[in-house]
Amino acid sequence: MARKTEAKTCDCGGPECKCGSKACCGGLFAGLLTGAIAGGAVALLFTPLKGEEIRQKGKERAPELWERRGTLVEEARMKSAPAVDRALGVVEGLRRRVVSVYSEIRLRMREAVEEGREGIVEGEEEARGRYLLMTKRHQHRRR
Repeated sequence: MARKTEAKTCDCGGPECKCGSKACCGGLFAGLLTGAIAGGAVALLFTPLKGEEIRQKGKERAPELWERRGTLVEEARMKSAPAVDRALGVVEGLRRRVVSVYSEIRLRMREAVEEGREGIVEGEEEARGRYLLMTKRHQHRRR
């Protein structure tokens, strides 16, 4: 016998809460607020130092942490330098290729434009020749 899975329903009996009762359906905001209050209370109870002591330790460690930051930055630069150099090489190779392709396209375009101009001149000459031939024939027929 197949077992039917029932859809979750509200305590008020509907598939979705329509009763508006917070006791019935609860609320996300209430849960978040309760969790934040509980978390804050636990943090206050289990923090071993007072706020002033924490600030003082922060001031004492700040120069050491700043120096460590500088060391880490320098290490990162040294480790990344080969990759940066390779990337710059790739970019330079791509730049050269783009310039080469651009130059080739520009040359081909100039050639195409020149061929187009020559074609126009040849077409004008052919049209002029045909026109003259037709007008001569027409004049010859009139006579």
